Amino acid sequence: INAALSSISTPLTNALNAIGKIKISLYLMVFWTIATWVLTPLFIVFYGFDGVAIASAIISLSVVLVVYLTKKYINFNVLSATGYPFLGTIIMGIAVYFLSPVLVRGIFSLLFMILIGAVIYFFTIFLFARKQVLSDIDLIRTNLKK
Repeated sequence: INAALSSISTPLTNALNAIGKIKISLYLMVFWTIATWVLTPLFIVFYGFDGVAIASAIISLSVVLVVYLTKKYINFNVLSATGYPFLGTIIMGIAVYFLSPVLVRGIFSLLFMILIGAVIYFFTIFLFARKQVLSDIDLIRTNLKK
């Protein structure tokens, strides 16, 4: 949960910094720090070691606030930015889950399985978001030439 939600909030916080909204980012950082200091010990008392993960997951739900604040300044669509990678991850995960017991027998076959997973992910993204991928590649090429 934490990794998925921070993969949304971190770039948005960076975007706020990039457009000069440093004060908003600072307030978010202070909020996250205080929430961590308060919730983590409290949840450790009630849930033991699992309380750390629970507190962290609850704090990461503040991504809703980050999206709201960023949308005030930047027009973007969270679902279109995360939907295809999520779909690619699901398809890759299912494929790797079922292929690993059959193919992985040692370190080299494990590395080969990782490569297969990466190829499945890339082609899934390319299959569903070809236009966007090609547009992004062109944007990168254009900016690298500068």
